[in-house]
Amino acid sequence: NPSPDVENKTDFVSAMLHLLREPSHDINILSISCLRHLACRKLDEHQWIKLLQSLPQAVAEAETAQCQLFPNNLTEQQRRVLQFQYHRKLSKMMAMLVGSHIGFISADKEIVKNQGGTKHQILSSYLSLLSNILSHPSGRICHEQINTWIALLRDPTMSKLLSPYLQTLLNAYMSHLVRLPWNDVEDGTHELTSLIQTSWEEKEEYD
Repeated sequence: NPSPDVENKTDFVSAMLHLLREPSHDINILSISCLRHLACRKLDEHQWIKLLQSLPQAVAEAETAQCQLFPNNLTEQQRRVLQFQYHRKLSKMMAMLVGSHIGFISADKEIVKNQGGTKHQILSSYLSLLSNILSHPSGRICHEQINTWIALLRDPTMSKLLSPYLQTLLNAYMSHLVRLPWNDVEDGTHELTSLIQTSWEEKEEYD
């Protein structure tokens, strides 16, 4: 099958980006799944840049729209628990859009040399959002991106491009290497108990 033409199917892509706002019946998660399949395809460079440019604004608007639907009495942790699967799938999809097209980055001197052109600015905004997602307290969210960051860091031409994100990247992964007091988690006294329990899909996996 030929690669999807993002430019000529703007209505489809725009619809999926818009549906990121809708949490009922997991519509936002299903829209991420559609975008992930698109991200895995071998897009041409123009199609890829167009998606990189569109996603950050769509994600920001979706986050605002979803938060407005929550009851006012929910704590931040309760909101994170409710949004966990959405954030996990989003983290994976956004990472895959970069990881599946690293060749476009390494082959473009404007991007790798940090020359401040349009494509560099678009990618920088995207990587900034991607790295900000790593601040989520659940290690499962960070885990979804690790292969992409490793692949980027292995390429010596990327050092200048990646330097603004290295501290955030290291802080995020180091913070999840700490030894958790599992007795506190089991007793429900740990401040992130509900989020940690939500981070495992099955009870057997959690146990």
